[in-house]
Amino acid sequence: MSTKRDLTPAKGPGIKQSILETIKPFTQLTPDPVSSSLNKLPLIKSPVNHLPKRNLINSLAKSTQASSSEDLKKEKLTLPKPNQLTPRLTKSSRNPANIVTRVAFKSRVGSILGKPKVHNQDSFIIKPSLQGLRGQYMFAVCDGHGAYGHHVSQYVRDLFPSFLEEFLDHDLSSLTIEKSFHQAITKLNKGLLETGIEIAFSGTTLNCVTIFGSLCVCANIGDSRAVLGKLNQGIWDYAELSQDHNTKRYDERMRILGSNGRIAQDKNDEGNYDGPERVWLMDDDIPGLAMTRSIGDKISKIVGVTSDPEVLIKRLNCDDKFIVIASDGVWENIDSKEAVMIISGYYQEGKFEEAAGALAMEAAKRWDKDDYVDDITVVVIFLSA
Repeated sequence: MSTKRDLTPAKGPGIKQSILETIKPFTQLTPDPVSSSLNKLPLIKSPVNHLPKRNLINSLAKSTQASSSEDLKKEKLTLPKPNQLTPRLTKSSRNPANIVTRVAFKSRVGSILGKPKVHNQDSFIIKPSLQGLRGQYMFAVCDGHGAYGHHVSQYVRDLFPSFLEEFLDHDLSSLTIEKSFHQAITKLNKGLLETGIEIAFSGTTLNCVTIFGSLCVCANIGDSRAVLGKLNQGIWDYAELSQDHNTKRYDERMRILGSNGRIAQDKNDEGNYDGPERVWLMDDDIPGLAMTRSIGDKISKIVGVTSDPEVLIKRLNCDDKFIVIASDGVWENIDSKEAVMIISGYYQEGKFEEAAGALAMEAAKRWDKDDYVDDITVVVIFLSA
């Protein structure tokens, strides 16, 4: 059973929040605006050298709620050994086969109390010809959170593709691929600190799927998710290419506790524990982050929240028909299996362009529109392996 996302920044157990802090300014937006990759990221200068005073905590420490879909049977995807991967062809040789046939996408801003939010904090990446090679692609979804989360997600959107291209090795193996992602994320984090964006309590997820011919690589940080839709002998199935990073995972939980972090639910205005488990400092009710990995979120790094990507590598085959990447505005109320079934109907009818919008619309309908609707972003990659 899913839990409702908090409407306000996480304030921590025992701290009462005034009604004024639950109201944010709004601006009139057109229905379902699609996020644009043309907006230039502004630089916001503000000091991050010290912990904010408690009277600033509630206005800054907003976090996203971790996905709470039911546990389903998942196909086990094993990491190939280096010698199982075909070396990537260089620009001077024949390009790999292009198995991506179409891409559909939809991003829509959420709402609070029936009014559109000021910013869509989600961003997405669709980059063909990665490193200038046909058959190589990058697709990604970033779900920003916190007061400046939209700036962080836009920063990742604008710069991460070129950073990964810089570090990709000519010969692909599981070791060189994973190393490339770690190097690109390291450079991304360093650059983010230099932008002046306030990231003490703001950050973003990143779920990135890169395709090299028939080789699929998913690198995940946070609780956006990538799911593979499979069709075998007329029966649809699914495989999760990423696992959500939250306190439900034993390894993630142990890392936080081992870093002197505290895990607890937040308290609502009635003083009752409510919502997902969150990550807190041991002796202070910050940051209240509902995920265990993210980019940004400087304060949370003190207690073991990391930006290390979890990388999965898979060889695509003829059963693999599409990949869905979505922010947790989808996964909050729709599980992986149902998402694949929704997209499969449009796949079978040849209505590829409508697939992403249909999933986004269905996800939005399941939120309480008079209360809170999260930002929702869906990217669907159709395959012919």
